Amino acid sequence: MKTASRNDIARFLDQILELDRWPDDPSNNGLQFAGEAEVEKAVFAVDASAELFCRAADLDAGFIFVHHGISWGSGIRRIDGILAERVKLLAANGISLYAAHLPLDAHPRFGHNARLSDMAGLTAARSAATTAKRSDSAASCPKRKPSPSSRKSSTRRFRRAGHSDSSAIPRGK
Repeated sequence: MKTASRNDIARFLDQILELDRWPDDPSNNGLQFAGEAEVEKAVFAVDASAELFCRAADLDAGFIFVHHGISWGSGIRRIDGILAERVKLLAANGISLYAAHLPLDAHPRFGHNARLSDMAGLTAARSAATTAKRSDSAASCPKRKPSPSSRKSSTRRFRRAGHSDSSAIPRGK
């Protein structure tokens, strides 16, 4: 199986997600734990958890990409309790952990807002947040297409995309 450098993967993600646009994000975006130098398999998840790390190890994954990492704010102050267990699992299995919070939320192509808007048949139109460095799009607010979809048809699109428990809440409720 082909491998890729952990550092090359992290650099690629740093660039494509434009981490430098988010200097004030307390999420400590980027490589949070360095495992083995070469990666054969990666897994993706929302939250960094012991269960995820065990599953990644069972899959022989060497790289985990998450939305919510293990380091926030001014960083790790103590490594004990749940955090110690998580770090032990990463270290014992040589797994690297990469996290991206606001840069992933706001990404115009890969971000949650963009992907959900696409599935709902909406288009991203304007910025809802800004960064300290730039005032352009951070998290885009969806804007309906010229011929707007009904809540029911948006819900059907989400369900067809694999989100069977999707439902729509009427505006203002």
